Amino acid sequence: MNQEFARNGLKSIEVAGTILRAMVQAHGPVKLSELSRTTGMPTAKLRRYLISMIHVGIASQNPVNAMYDLGPLSMEIGLQSFSRFDVLKQAEQTLEEIVSACGETAAIGQLAKEGPRFVRVNEPVHSWAYSLPPNHVCSLTYSATGLLFCAYSEAKILQDNIEEELSQNHLTGRPNAPHSAAQLQEWLQRIKQRGHSALEDGGKGGSTAVSVPVLNAEGQLAFALTVFAHVGRLNLEPDGPFIEMVVSKARILSEHLGYRQGS
Repeated sequence: MNQEFARNGLKSIEVAGTILRAMVQAHGPVKLSELSRTTGMPTAKLRRYLISMIHVGIASQNPVNAMYDLGPLSMEIGLQSFSRFDVLKQAEQTLEEIVSACGETAAIGQLAKEGPRFVRVNEPVHSWAYSLPPNHVCSLTYSATGLLFCAYSEAKILQDNIEEELSQNHLTGRPNAPHSAAQLQEWLQRIKQRGHSALEDGGKGGSTAVSVPVLNAEGQLAFALTVFAHVGRLNLEPDGPFIEMVVSKARILSEHLGYRQGS
């Protein structure tokens, strides 16, 4: 960047970028005082910037507790930038390899504000293929992908949806799903121990799925690599060849993102 360009830049954009970065690093809703402490900005000045950021959709504010979070435009930017990364091309090739190897549907899931959403799906061409609608959003407590995000993501934006689903699970007696926060934690602990999420007929939805984390350079969940099939068509043995194949594919993608195990 040359000096002339630097002089002609807009300081207000740079300040907004600092605020946005602080909100991203908070991994969830934050108080004004916390943002002020993180950015080093006076609350009065910070509030004026946040009002403008809310107007354009970069930020949002909860009307109940007045806490700030990323807005819908920030979410859309995240999804769009993810879709343009080179790693997505690598991931699409991985989906093709998985579908070719096992003959079942494979997908890439990324966290959106409403929950885990599939941004890429590759379906085999046969009558028994499990079909997913475009941009399908997963349940958090009775889908393999949703449970994986619950286990590996620290995003606080999931919490309200988790609590709502658990309440529904309990009230309706939803099968093959946790009915309490304590039971959910037991499920998530098993997922972390195994390093993947596997669910047979979750919520009696008629599908079997295996979801494996793809991690970034910081060891955080970047996206989920998930394989779907109708009930009974996948081998869910933790040490079986199918799970081993999907875990291996996810590990390669993680390394492509800069993740190094044990580093």
